[in-house]
Amino acid sequence: MRARWALVFFMAIVLMLFVEVQAITFQQFSSSVIILLLVILFNNFQESRKVRVLGNFGQLLIDLCFISLIIFINGGDRNPFSFLLILTSLFTPLFLEFKQSVVLLLLSILSLYIQSFSTYQFWHTSEFLDINFLITTVVMSSLWTFMSWFSYIISRSREYLEEVVKRDLRISRLQTIGALTSGFCHELGTPLGSMRLCVDRIKSGRGNDFDIKVLEESLQTCEVALKSMVMQSQNDEKLEFNEVDISQVLQDVASSFSENHSSVEIDTSNAKDIYVLGSRISFYRLFFDLFENSVDAGASNITVRVDKKVDTYIMSVNDNGAGFPESVVENLGTPFNSTKKNGMGIGLYNAMTYVDLLGGHMEVSNSNGTIIKMSFKR
Repeated sequence: MRARWALVFFMAIVLMLFVEVQAITFQQFSSSVIILLLVILFNNFQESRKVRVLGNFGQLLIDLCFISLIIFINGGDRNPFSFLLILTSLFTPLFLEFKQSVVLLLLSILSLYIQSFSTYQFWHTSEFLDINFLITTVVMSSLWTFMSWFSYIISRSREYLEEVVKRDLRISRLQTIGALTSGFCHELGTPLGSMRLCVDRIKSGRGNDFDIKVLEESLQTCEVALKSMVMQSQNDEKLEFNEVDISQVLQDVASSFSENHSSVEIDTSNAKDIYVLGSRISFYRLFFDLFENSVDAGASNITVRVDKKVDTYIMSVNDNGAGFPESVVENLGTPFNSTKKNGMGIGLYNAMTYVDLLGGHMEVSNSNGTIIKMSFKR
């Protein structure tokens, strides 16, 4: 639609110049302005709706009709801007399926043929521009064939790149599984080793209450690690990508979070009308984990801000807590990266992994609390 605005503006300027040099009459100019106004009204109607009324084929067909009509009442094929009909058919293979592109090519050729029957004036002589219809048709068809081939090459390249991206995602997932497995083995290995020592002491008759306490703490550590593993598995299985209303997710998270943390103030008023393609479950878990990290760091106030750029949403979660230790910030993106007594470091790891999966970027910094910035494509 932006291209149509530019075309309407261009044609309006050209028509005024044609009137000035008396290439067309004022009556022709007036008729052309009426057509341009109708196109402007149609464009405004299109932009006022969230969902496009017409697909690419319908949009290009509208463009072809209004260009053909403008050229016809301003001299037809004698008008030098009749080449716009060639351009209309030239780019159709880039936006349409093959059959639709063929239909628009044939309609463009038909429109060019109809232009030869125009009786409207252009310049002082009817022979200002003499177009050979047969030669023009051959040129149009040849250019269309080249663009169709070019579109096919681009399509194949895109399919190849998509396959490469999928392969990289599979490799990345395997690497993630490897990192998680290694981390879980490490997390389970330490308490299991302690449990083994305690069991050996009890078997030898040297056990005491301290050994029982160590066994209970080690069992608790193993349970937390196993629960984290199950949660990670469930999150991976439930990923379904849709358009997610982030403001609604934040309201739900804040409401649920406030039930157990009534003393914490969460401000999400700035995050309105934000829609990102992703998984609602994962976004809910992402913000819940970030809020939980803030509370664990002693925060009493959490603010979510969203800045809307041209093609990017920048979301920031700010709190007034103690911030992350430098060791956590330096090893951001590593599982089991935590300094909390009962922390596993999975929450922040999951958040960064999910942001990366959506093609976004995440940064963590400390400034009178914690600042977590995430950027997503609009």
